[in-house]
Amino acid sequence: MKTKTLFRAGTTDILTGPTAFATKRSVAKEYLDNPGFGGGILYKTIVEYEDDQVLDVRDESDSRQLNMLVLVSGKRHPGAMPADSFVMQDRIAASLVEHGFRWVRLLDTFPKGSETWVYLYDGEDPDLEEI
Repeated sequence: MKTKTLFRAGTTDILTGPTAFATKRSVAKEYLDNPGFGGGILYKTIVEYEDDQVLDVRDESDSRQLNMLVLVSGKRHPGAMPADSFVMQDRIAASLVEHGFRWVRLLDTFPKGSETWVYLYDGEDPDLEEI
C-alpha cells in the first residue's frame, strides 16, 4: 500500500461526488479565492492506494488525456470539455469506479499543467484535515 499527501480548497470536508485534489499545497491555495471552484478553507489528506486503483492519464496533450478517459470509461465525450472537467461528471466517475479505479491522475488546466488527483467518489471518502 502506498500513501500520497493531497490538498484542496473547499467550503466543507464533506464530499458529495468526484473531487479534485492538488499534489502541492501552493496549487490548492490558488483555489481559495477562485469563484465557482474551491472555497475558503484549505484541507490536507493522506490517502492510501494501490497502483491498480489509480488511472494515470497524465500527458501534456489534453486531448490524449481525454482520449484515455473515453477509452477506459466507455463513455462518449460531449465535445468542448477538457479532461479535468470530463472526469468530474458523475457518469464518468461511476464508470471508472466500476472498472476498479478510485482515483484519476491527470494534468489540470488550472493552473496549467499542475498534477491533479481526482477522487472518483466510491464511498470511502478520504479524511480531510483543515490546515
